Amino acid sequence: MVADAFSMLLELLSHDKMTAAALAEKLEVSERTIYRYIDVLSAAHVPIVCVKGRNGGIMIGEEFRLNSCYLTADEMQLLIAATESFSSPAEQKEDILLKLRSMRPTGSASGFADEDFAVDFSDTPLGDAFGAKLDVLIKAKKARKAVGICYHNRAGDVSERTIEPYIFVYNNGNWYVFAKCRREMAMRMFKVSRITHMVRTDSDYVIPKDFERSWDLADPTRKRKIGVSLKVSERARYDVEEWLGLENVHRADDDGFTAYGEIYDNDASFAKLLSFGPDVKVLHPTALAEKLRAAHEQAAKL
Repeated sequence: MVADAFSMLLELLSHDKMTAAALAEKLEVSERTIYRYIDVLSAAHVPIVCVKGRNGGIMIGEEFRLNSCYLTADEMQLLIAATESFSSPAEQKEDILLKLRSMRPTGSASGFADEDFAVDFSDTPLGDAFGAKLDVLIKAKKARKAVGICYHNRAGDVSERTIEPYIFVYNNGNWYVFAKCRREMAMRMFKVSRITHMVRTDSDYVIPKDFERSWDLADPTRKRKIGVSLKVSERARYDVEEWLGLENVHRADDDGFTAYGEIYDNDASFAKLLSFGPDVKVLHPTALAEKLRAAHEQAAKL
């Protein structure tokens, strides 16, 4: 079944949309079997979208793509044209063409770039997948086409809605899209990493020149700051300099470094200190040093 489900995935990737009946005829199975294949692919985290109605069908979310060996769109078209000219057996040629057409090359393997700026996600845990999501949203915004999305909020609720991307916001290590939600008819901020099953629609929209940039991404835990002094190893010096500032890290007499600065009194700062392991020692405040020691002991037990 897995091999047959993969064959259906290739068919869907090589078409914008297909009906269950068309897939069943192509794969020589029943429509009921097609829906079983959909369950298999969904369980493998392939974003499959089923649209009901007269012009409905089954499609793959635009953010999903097979590895195209980083070929550009022009290179892919050239390869397809060359394959079509082969004198190979028809069945073999069609199989190769189907696989080539199922690939979705982009200008960047894992990020977005234009003449003004570039965003690279190659070293992030989400890598290519996140870059593809942002790429779909940015292209939709440039074309002024609404996007159908499936959104998972912090509470675990899942909803389907259509949004009009207005502007992209980077805050505290996260990317958001500030967009008009057609379901609520209001502006909303959507965290890109919590969006799945994206499909660009043919519906146009206009961004008002005077739209209000009304969002508040302030972390409620980033209110109170505390002063810290640290003993830092050579290995951690670079990262601590970026965190606390170059001017706050100084070489010590014993070949190590001392660092001084203010950090937010919250879990994020504590996790940052934990991540340095034995390369950073908290000299002050002592309560923070004790809390850090207890956390390391608990981690060792686990």
